[in-house]
Amino acid sequence: MGSARILYLLLAALAIAACRSLQSRPSFVHAAGSPVSLGDRVGQPLLADMDGDERLDLIVPCAGLGDDGGGVAVLLGRGDGTFVARHPRIDVGWTGLKTAVGDIDGDGRPDLAVAAHDSHDVFLYRGTGDGRLERWTTVSPRRGGTPHTHSVAIADVDRDGHADLGVTQSEHGEISVLLGDGTGDFVHAPGSPFAAGVHPYEGLVLKDVNGDGVVDALSPDLHGNAVLALYGNGDGSLGPPEVIPAGTRPGFLAVGSADGGRVSVAVTHDDDPSLLLLTRGSTGWRSESHSLPDRAWGAAVADLDGDGSDEVLLGGLGDRLYLLRRGEVLSIPFGAGPPSTSAVAVGDVDGDGRLDVVSANFGGGVSVLLQR
Repeated sequence: MGSARILYLLLAALAIAACRSLQSRPSFVHAAGSPVSLGDRVGQPLLADMDGDERLDLIVPCAGLGDDGGGVAVLLGRGDGTFVARHPRIDVGWTGLKTAVGDIDGDGRPDLAVAAHDSHDVFLYRGTGDGRLERWTTVSPRRGGTPHTHSVAIADVDRDGHADLGVTQSEHGEISVLLGDGTGDFVHAPGSPFAAGVHPYEGLVLKDVNGDGVVDALSPDLHGNAVLALYGNGDGSLGPPEVIPAGTRPGFLAVGSADGGRVSVAVTHDDDPSLLLLTRGSTGWRSESHSLPDRAWGAAVADLDGDGSDEVLLGGLGDRLYLLRRGEVLSIPFGAGPPSTSAVAVGDVDGDGRLDVVSANFGGGVSVLLQR
């Protein structure tokens, strides 16, 4: 085969690869009615089927709405990327709300845990199956000291079939684990609260990260410049934290899967336009850092382009989202609506088989971005 023929085939292969890369690069358009106004401050959006119709609904904590404190809005999905508020907002009376969704009472319906920034209390709401949430009970992970809660998570930490709670107390450098019995009663796990660095912050994750079948805890340590991995013992207790260097002021993390089923952790930073990607392997944690055009906060890890590997989606503080894909940071224009996103959630909200994005906006409300 002549050299000209070889060169032609090589260039053709590169062109095909480039076209495939461009075709699989995610692009987004606003859903009808997006952005949705919910007030001047909104927190991490969550997606779950709250009314049993097999469509994703939207749960959004709303902090500091006027003089009436905070609350949680549940917007029911119509299946086409649009949402409607069929039930009144849940008024909690606190600002800086943190939320988690899970089946706490074991009836197959998602329930809600709500924690406030300036309270030790965690408020539990039972899902009724039609999108409504009824006040159930209140648990307090800590008594005394200055309340400073930055995250709440739900998982079965002690392997008894009932959902448990994890809560960060940032001011005290602690993570509490409360073991549930399915009836609304919770007790501290053995040894809880657990020492967790200097200032455990946003994005507490309860998940098996070392592959032993037991739930572990991961949290950024804002003032400790690290990510903390507290490995579970199977009875609800956590071991001492493994300290993983994470750069200056890591404030938020999200967890997904890397190639081969390994755990991948995306970490954003409060003051630094960078993304740290931690991957758990057989010999421990491997880290790689990526520069961003601007600072980012919220993150989600998911296979957005359908190639079988997870990407990292970031809420940028400019007028766009950022996507780490195959080692490259891509900018995704935000389009119409208020700029600057703080947190993101990923799910198929219009039923077309592609993952879409819901972003919380600093300017107020949420944007629903449909993948095209």
